[in-house]
Amino acid sequence: MPLFGKGSTLQRGIAMPVTQFWNPIAINNVAAQSDFYSSANRHVLEQLIRDASEPEKLTRLLKVHRETLGYQIVRCAEEMKIRLSDEDSAQAALSMAGESLTASADQNQLAEAIATRLRRWQNWSQRRWHRPAPSQTQSL
Repeated sequence: MPLFGKGSTLQRGIAMPVTQFWNPIAINNVAAQSDFYSSANRHVLEQLIRDASEPEKLTRLLKVHRETLGYQIVRCAEEMKIRLSDEDSAQAALSMAGESLTASADQNQLAEAIATRLRRWQNWSQRRWHRPAPSQTQSL
């Protein structure tokens, strides 16, 4: 999602909110999709564009919002992952509203992305399943 502003900052140096990049591609999460494509979020995106250090990238994210293009981005990413199973690096073209974008990745970037998500899942799992047992005391 770097083509859409992920990893960029606001003019004040503050990082862009990650949910703005996660929600449009969380295609199996109805709540995330509803949040991203809501009219309230459109206003948030418009404000982020005004405050962004790289407004052209956030303008692309607003196009994703307006044209409901999240699935197209997911499909492009899935095609790249398939190519990376056989190749060291891959590129994919993404056409949006007359603009042709090219995304590229290599196997190291894919491995890093997987490792990051895996660590988050492991941390969640440890917190969820390895909690101390609640006290079994009862009042008499």
